[in-house]
Amino acid sequence: MTVRQTKRLVLVASVLIALVVALNLGLFLWHRGANRDLFDVVMPLLFVVVMSSIWRRLSRLEAEHGPDYVEPTSRYARPLLIGLGALAVILGGVAAYLLATHR
Repeated sequence: MTVRQTKRLVLVASVLIALVVALNLGLFLWHRGANRDLFDVVMPLLFVVVMSSIWRRLSRLEAEHGPDYVEPTSRYARPLLIGLGALAVILGGVAAYLLATHR
């Protein structure tokens, strides 16, 4: 994936996170007494900070190497993604079981 494509992906993710932050803030202000606390608003802001640091790193790479630069991938990337996918499937199965059996 080129730097330009990665920046587009980060931009789309940032817009989606900004929508979640706005929705959480709106719900927090609208329903103050309904099991909402400030953590529901602050937690997505952490992702905004993470996305901005990724954007800065990509901008630095783009300035150094150009927008069509492709970063070299690690040889551990594929096994890591497979392991994380398997973990997500297992945790999803456990969550589905708990939701199905909870009364």
